[in-house]
Amino acid sequence: IDAAQPYDYESRIASRFHNSQKLKIAIIGFGNFGQFLAKTIVRQGHTVLAHSRS
Repeated sequence: IDAAQPYDYESRIASRFHNSQKLKIAIIGFGNFGQFLAKTIVRQGHTVLAHSRS
């Protein structure tokens, strides 16, 4: 019986983003989740514009 091979999810995601085009993304609502989302998107190399009411 063959053992299942480990699946390197992070490597697959990184290669997918590396080969894709860079996006310009706007986030409306820059609370805790908006900040987390923006940081994650910027780390992937995309441009983020964020806006908050307050």
